[in-house]
Amino acid sequence: MTRGSLGRLRVIALVLAVLAATGVFLWQVHGHYPIHKWLFWRYAGAWLGALFFALACLSSGFGALRLCLPKAGLRLGERLLFGFSVGLVIFYTGTFVAGVLGLFGGIFFFAFPTLAIASGALPLGRAVLRAARHIRARRARASAPALPALAWLAIGLGSVALLLVYLPILNPENAAFDSRWQHLGIAEHYAVARRIERFPEGWFVGTQPHLAAVLYTWAFTLPASMLFDRVELAAHLEFVCFLTTLPGVVLLVRRLLPRARAPHAWVLRFAFPGLFLYDSGLIIGADHIAAAFAVPVFLALVLAFQALEPRKMVLLGVLLSGVLLTKHTATFLLVSGPVLAVGLRALWLAGASLRTRRFDWLAGVGLCVLTGLVLTSSFWLKNWVWYGNPIYPLGHHTFGGHPWTADATDRFELGFIKAEHWAPPHTLAGVWKTAKVLVTFSFLPNDWPQFHGKVPVLGSLFSLSVLALPFVRPSRRLLGLFALAHVGVFAWYWTHHQDRYLQAAMPWFVAATATVLTVLWRAHLATRLAAVLLVAVQVIWGGDVPAMTGHVFTNQPLEATITLLRTGHERQYEKRLRPFGAFYEAGSVLDRRDKVLVHDSRPRAGLRTRAVSDAPGNQAGISYAELGSPRAAYELLRSLGVTHLFWESGGSKGADNLAGELIFWQFAARFATDHQNFGGHTLAKMPSAPPPAEWNDLALFFGCSTSGLYHVAALKEPGYDGKPKYPPPLEPGPPKGTPVGALASKVSLVAVEKKCHDSGVLGLGAEFDRVAASRSHEFWVRKP
Repeated sequence: MTRGSLGRLRVIALVLAVLAATGVFLWQVHGHYPIHKWLFWRYAGAWLGALFFALACLSSGFGALRLCLPKAGLRLGERLLFGFSVGLVIFYTGTFVAGVLGLFGGIFFFAFPTLAIASGALPLGRAVLRAARHIRARRARASAPALPALAWLAIGLGSVALLLVYLPILNPENAAFDSRWQHLGIAEHYAVARRIERFPEGWFVGTQPHLAAVLYTWAFTLPASMLFDRVELAAHLEFVCFLTTLPGVVLLVRRLLPRARAPHAWVLRFAFPGLFLYDSGLIIGADHIAAAFAVPVFLALVLAFQALEPRKMVLLGVLLSGVLLTKHTATFLLVSGPVLAVGLRALWLAGASLRTRRFDWLAGVGLCVLTGLVLTSSFWLKNWVWYGNPIYPLGHHTFGGHPWTADATDRFELGFIKAEHWAPPHTLAGVWKTAKVLVTFSFLPNDWPQFHGKVPVLGSLFSLSVLALPFVRPSRRLLGLFALAHVGVFAWYWTHHQDRYLQAAMPWFVAATATVLTVLWRAHLATRLAAVLLVAVQVIWGGDVPAMTGHVFTNQPLEATITLLRTGHERQYEKRLRPFGAFYEAGSVLDRRDKVLVHDSRPRAGLRTRAVSDAPGNQAGISYAELGSPRAAYELLRSLGVTHLFWESGGSKGADNLAGELIFWQFAARFATDHQNFGGHTLAKMPSAPPPAEWNDLALFFGCSTSGLYHVAALKEPGYDGKPKYPPPLEPGPPKGTPVGALASKVSLVAVEKKCHDSGVLGLGAEFDRVAASRSHEFWVRKP
């Protein structure tokens, strides 16, 4: 036997020995923690699905890029970045069209990404192979220089920070409040319906731009999967989009400083510590998906700005459409500046055209606008067809729209606009206040006080780098980036200024800051030391931010993930795969053909059915006060396809007026059937027969300003401003502190304002059941 044969036998023997050792190890540990129960397999599935999604976006976008962007002047990295962001728009558009056609399901999950990958596989493969040959040739010509110690430190810190960002997404419970209300709720609804359909109650959230929710809908079509798997896949899609912003920062710095290399600029992303906190982190939302368009939008603007050439303007139109389709707040941040820049450039070129008689730029602007109109039609045309208003519910005074109840305007203005949107007064004083925010926005937090609203955690390096900007000889591109970023901040504060929305523009902030720091690094030893000190102070200040609490559901996301990971050794194999608490448990007894009215609650994900919302400030089709009776409520809910009701047991958010509260709670308590309790929530079936047409519409109201006998309809005024002024009662109530007496026999409904009346003293318990209570009122229904 030759020496070569002996060598091969030795290799085979070593492989067999190692495989045997692996088998022994698995056999030993299987008894402690069964291999098929490992969470690893579920996370591996999420990564495979995310890779499938990423390849579909990259390949389809890379192939489409050839139609509007020539190769000259672009590095492969830039083409790949453009390809992924264009592919996001393609993936969204394809999923939306398939949803409208009712094609969602297991076949769609695999077939659509496969077609997307195939559409651009050849040009993408050729480009990658060509780049690989160039890299091998370059390495053959010269050895790579050793990285300095500071570079290794930066890479190490960046890797640890990236791990801290990633770990929370391993637990579905770390999905944010808005995710369970909006993005995941919409995705689950569409996936269960197997189509994208109209929300018949006019649910405001469902009519907004939702590119992220449509991407997550693809994740929710994952066949033969649990809710845990679908939520994890959605979370990993967001993580993939976030990852693309890191090389995007490096590529943008190279565009801003063509003769400089800053391969580690991506690490600076983690010096903006808001990323580690609820609700600016990766929470299965939309802000970080919008951020995936930030760098491509600026690069496309740079390419198109000089001549507004048609093909390059089409690319800009595609990317701006991606932002417009993602969310309104990202539009203010990322679209307002580029649109202003294009408008100013068009005016300049228009003046030049009077001399040259050339109007090529006009075709470019026109094609950009046309591209935007076509691609965003999945938002405005859908709303126009389904709701009679292209921007429903906005613009209802101009366009109208349906559904729209008689009191919907008050509910929309007071419950949705004023309650949810933060904005300065739109006056000269508001303009001045907003202008000052351009300097202070990173130092003065704009967030809910119960989270971290009193602590500035956004990160201030971008704001501070402005101080050095006059001394670094900034290029026009760098000045343009700073200008666009500040235009976006102005628009953000003027419209809806919560800190979390700034995450969409964070790649701009990071790239601008990294460029200034790179210039400082190259200028002099003293400026290098000063730059290191500035970054170090910011990093040290924000170093404990990942440990801060404040998550609505889990308080501390890292702790929640650690708790989940140890459940395997605690043998909680099934319990850990049932996220979202009562919603999941109630969903376990529902059928996918059911439709659930989620009463007065925003979160809805986890039921695994279609849902209808009746929250007063979030829809315009259900007003119990305007319906006027339990019979009318039944008929409307039946017409909407509702089969079940789901509410927080005994609880009310107090968002509706008293008339609406009394009618709903009587309907739920006395006419809905088969009540079941799930973790503090009640699930009930719609009654099989309608409530009687004859209804006692008299109620007793014990309030601080008035008490007595009322028609229920009289208790629906003045609406939702929190300052009720009720008319005089039909009959006055008993003196305060005395039992209700004979008036109780005339009514079946009672409302009590808690701070002024004691229901125990009133003696309601003998004839009435307390069915619900808000912070201010109790609601009682006559016993059967």
